[in-house]
Amino acid sequence: PTQKQVETMAWMLKNANTERIVLRTTTDSIQQSANPVTSKGQTEVLDSYSLAPTEDPLIYAPGYPPLFNEQKARNIPPEGLRLQPDEGKHWADRHGNFTHQFEAVFQMLALLYPSMRFNKVEIVINRTSLMYLHKISKENSTQSFHLDLELVGNTLFIGRRVKNAKTTSNAFGHNFEEAFTIHDPDSHGANGYFRVIKYQLGDLEVVVRLEADAYKADNRRHVTVAPATPEELKNAAPRIPHGVPTCTKVVAAGAFVPQNHIIELKSNDSSKPKEQM
Repeated sequence: PTQKQVETMAWMLKNANTERIVLRTTTDSIQQSANPVTSKGQTEVLDSYSLAPTEDPLIYAPGYPPLFNEQKARNIPPEGLRLQPDEGKHWADRHGNFTHQFEAVFQMLALLYPSMRFNKVEIVINRTSLMYLHKISKENSTQSFHLDLELVGNTLFIGRRVKNAKTTSNAFGHNFEEAFTIHDPDSHGANGYFRVIKYQLGDLEVVVRLEADAYKADNRRHVTVAPATPEELKNAAPRIPHGVPTCTKVVAAGAFVPQNHIIELKSNDSSKPKEQM
């Protein structure tokens, strides 16, 4: 193995008891669900939030999704649009500095839906981790990765762990998104928009947190919350206090956007077929 592979493996196994392997399995042992796994069932959007550009974790709920600049996209000149490669460090995991990866989800729900419970939810996961597991089941993955598993009652929390919360990149993804989106002037510099959805995955009731790039505008009015005032931002507090100094604070601000208006933006600097993007 290369030095980089050795360092990666050492990081992945940090604090792990390598002498007590609970389960060793292969893709051949993955059994097909007895119930069909489809997307035909009903999907429930629990709600959404944006991350504030603050040193200590602060979220706006329901948050501010960037607006897709459809006019600019429709008027790209024949010679195309030239973008500069991404520079500096960008988030690989925007929840890397949170007390718990899913704390923001529960702080958001405690503000907007304080009576909501996850008693019947069996898995809570983020989209990236779900994609990793999907690739393994399709025998499409050769990349090592680390997931943290926590069982609370009957609910399994599958958390993502990355070596560096911020990484450098010379691709175009971030600049591409910035070129074709418009940030809400009331968003106080929010720099990440997340949605939380619930649906049936085979036999399991699953809650998935995903980052959304933008939304398409229409003439309908969305359910909005007044912009946060400087006083509200100053006095922001967690809805679920738990005594940790970096506890996530939450402020009611933003607008709820229907799921069918949410879009994902993809740049394709490698000329990949669309189905591989």
